[in-house]
Amino acid sequence: MSTMGSRIKELRLSKELTQEEFGHIFGVVKSTVSLYENNNSTPNDQIKKEICKYFNVTLDYLAGISDQRKEDTINFMQENTPLLNDEEKELLLYYSQLSKMDKQWIIGQMIDLIRKGENTTDTEYVGDKIS
Repeated sequence: MSTMGSRIKELRLSKELTQEEFGHIFGVVKSTVSLYENNNSTPNDQIKKEICKYFNVTLDYLAGISDQRKEDTINFMQENTPLLNDEEKELLLYYSQLSKMDKQWIIGQMIDLIRKGENTTDTEYVGDKIS
């Protein structure tokens, strides 16, 4: 298993960052980054979260507990959303890959569709067409 220090170094190098550049991003000095990478110190919880977010990895990966960089979204959804049908699970998978701005737009579109449907009777409203 990898150590947190080796994972930090691996992630830093994957973005071709110097220790100084990495430190600047996370608000620490170069010597602190060196301490992290040599397992002589560990980042506080807030910095760990920021590292995970910046490099798009899980905390388990950063800590060296898992070799899987990101959560397997499909398996996670299958295990944790048993009440959803396959179509709904697929929709959530695509939704999870959108940017925050795109998610807000999609939600707005869904709200508009729901409001449009509320202005008609159930028998009149079919998909995006009003009969």
